[in-house]
Amino acid sequence: MKKDIISVLDDLQDLMMMKEDLDTEIKRIQMQVKDYMSQAKLDTLYGHNSQRVSYKDVTVQKFNSSLFRKKYAELYSAFQKPVIMKRFQFTY
Repeated sequence: MKKDIISVLDDLQDLMMMKEDLDTEIKRIQMQVKDYMSQAKLDTLYGHNSQRVSYKDVTVQKFNSSLFRKKYAELYSAFQKPVIMKRFQFTY
């Protein structure tokens, strides 16, 4: 059993390393597309096979919880609740 899990961990490490490489390549290519769209002043770009890229400003309203916590500490605490979670962490 222990040998099996060691093999699984080795597989996981290999996959995580491949994922890192893919994530880096994806970010590089996304940056190329963003640069192209910015230079061409495009907010939407269409490719083959129904590909569609949107790259534009979006305005959103976000709640500033740190400021709220400072100004209304008691109220902030009253609405907090403990949450128990499991965290999986794999390092290599």
